[in-house]
Amino acid sequence: MASQEDIRREIRRRLDAQGVVAIEICGRLGAGKTTVVEDLSAAIGQVYRVGVVTPGLPADLVPAATVEEVGVWPVEGVSRLMPAQLRDALAGIPLSSLDYLLVEQNRDPTCGAPVLLGCHARGVVLPASGGLGQIDEVPLAIHQADFVLFAQDDLAQTGVDHDAARARVQQIEAETPIFFLSHGEHSDWPEWLAYLERLRRAQLHSPTDDGPAPEIYLG
Repeated sequence: MASQEDIRREIRRRLDAQGVVAIEICGRLGAGKTTVVEDLSAAIGQVYRVGVVTPGLPADLVPAATVEEVGVWPVEGVSRLMPAQLRDALAGIPLSSLDYLLVEQNRDPTCGAPVLLGCHARGVVLPASGGLGQIDEVPLAIHQADFVLFAQDDLAQTGVDHDAARARVQQIEAETPIFFLSHGEHSDWPEWLAYLERLRRAQLHSPTDDGPAPEIYLG
């Protein structure tokens, strides 16, 4: 029987063979993960194709985007994905038609770090409405994440002090990139897109291809 590490390596081999960058995003239900995926696809859809794998969800929580718009592949019967389930899901996904694959994990980060799935990066999604205190509740998840996203920043009634939030995250893990995503004026969408572009170049070994500037995605 294949070990968890063997399965993760197999997942990575499949992704790399098709030139797909996979990103695991972990957060509790309602944290804003699906909104991040849909907004990302809308922002870069003319340049890159985005797909998402998600655990099976109740009908009222299924992402609004269609398979043609984003590429949504639910894994039924599970609340969170393990490596073998992601490996099996990849068999039914046309990876050759994708550039980015986001893997949603419906896991409250207070329960621990994101599961290692073999993705190129993994991050924690926190709702901006949760305030600063939630940062102190998820130190292990932040410590083991490659980035932290504060989603729905424009929906936070009182707003979040960005400098204070960054300082708290960096007390846990000083080098972790932090992005505040919203539809408002002070969103970090350009920085987030630039991060994804750098990740793509680093993982797919194409240093001479800088790709389109992030500014064009938001025009």
